[in-house]
Amino acid sequence: MKFGFFGLGLALFNLGFNLYIASWLIRRLRPGPWGRFLIIEGALLLSAFYTAARALPHSYHGPFLDNMLWLAYFCFGASFILSWSLGLCDLALAGLRKYGLGGGRALPAICLVFAAGLVAFAGWKGAETPKVKRLEIPVKGLPAALDGFSIIQISDTHLGRLTGLPRLEKIAAAVEAARPDLIAFTGDFTEGREPMPEGVCEALKGMKPRLGKIAVLGNHDLFAGEKSAASFFEA
Repeated sequence: MKFGFFGLGLALFNLGFNLYIASWLIRRLRPGPWGRFLIIEGALLLSAFYTAARALPHSYHGPFLDNMLWLAYFCFGASFILSWSLGLCDLALAGLRKYGLGGGRALPAICLVFAAGLVAFAGWKGAETPKVKRLEIPVKGLPAALDGFSIIQISDTHLGRLTGLPRLEKIAAAVEAARPDLIAFTGDFTEGREPMPEGVCEALKGMKPRLGKIAVLGNHDLFAGEKSAASFFEA
């Protein structure tokens, strides 16, 4: 099992997020003793689950652990969104108290629904296929022959256990529909330390811009080794 300093830092942040959420629920909803116990235990178990899910796949592989890792990252993102949104609600409730408002459980319950709605919205947007965003960039002194020259930039796909071939194929279809002159891959194409999903090379070769493809390596690509990452793109 491997768990570096970066992973340890994320685990501590996650623990902080979950403990703050637990504290908020106890302060605002005022549950009974068993309710407080379950909230605190839930926060600790979620934090331990994230740590285990990040550490185990370095040494062990398989669909179960891949799904476990996906769920752990989703919970991490949900905890992050819940913690800062509930923190904003704390500020709003503190302001309302100055005017004699904000007592009882109704407003905290509304805040909790609002925070949960943000998590659901983030999950929905994250599952969407990335859309092509068109930008027209004026270049002083550009030769007339290059007027309208189009470049598709693809960045941070992080292919691996969490992002697989189906998502890349959807991106490839959007690229093909745009008919660019050039495709530029600008870093973090893969997770680096994770196995490349099967069929990736075929999906990349299926993208056929008029003049070709170029790529630069990101830090995650370099985790696999500079030579192997570069040779993958060259191939």
